[in-house]
Amino acid sequence: MNTVTTQKLLSLNDDGMSRKDIANTLNISVATVSYNLIKNGIRTNNRRGMFKGVERVRDIGSAMIQRCEDVNFAGYKYYGAKGITVCKEWHDLVVFKDWALANGYEDNLTIDRIDPTKGYYPDNCQWITQHEQVLRQERNSHRTLDDRYIYKMSTGKWQLFISTGSRENRVVKLSQVCLTKKEAIKHRDYFLANGVPLEFDNGYTPELSNSKKRMSRTRERSRIRSRHQAKELSLMVEKILA
Repeated sequence: MNTVTTQKLLSLNDDGMSRKDIANTLNISVATVSYNLIKNGIRTNNRRGMFKGVERVRDIGSAMIQRCEDVNFAGYKYYGAKGITVCKEWHDLVVFKDWALANGYEDNLTIDRIDPTKGYYPDNCQWITQHEQVLRQERNSHRTLDDRYIYKMSTGKWQLFISTGSRENRVVKLSQVCLTKKEAIKHRDYFLANGVPLEFDNGYTPELSNSKKRMSRTRERSRIRSRHQAKELSLMVEKILA
């Protein structure tokens, strides 16, 4: 296949056209299209048939629509049957591709709904690794609408976490650790209704999350190290001047 045809093939692929449509347009076989995509690093040649780049994004978008709208699809009962939908603009896979490439898509990431009770739309989706996806699925298993924004911690306490935006531009509105689930629900409902946190009863102060604890310990170690270094520098100066 000559250079002009190859460039046309790659251009059609970038425009979101399927391999079958590209083959029909250029009057070549689908196998030839696949070979040239592999040759140019757009598709990976392995037994699982995984894609890379634009073609992988298109494949993810098609699968997303299928599990939400195809009643004959095996996974429909976990998505479409539970009211999970795909926003209208993402039915155009070119629009979905543009959003994905502008919002942190990489070939090793998967699409994830930030709030698992809501559908696929820009403000509720992010790109995370498969490992993070599994952890989130385990954490959110058997959840209901009453459990939204509330997560049970390994310590037995309950974390209340409310945020907006994508993974790259997330804005945390509220992050608290409560002693009981009932207390977490009470604080969540108050915040959603009033937009401000509810003060804790009996003078209880919510704990810092693990990440904030680590940051606090790191800062404290840094301060101690700085004091030691300042003291050692002072002693060195005194010796020099003595």
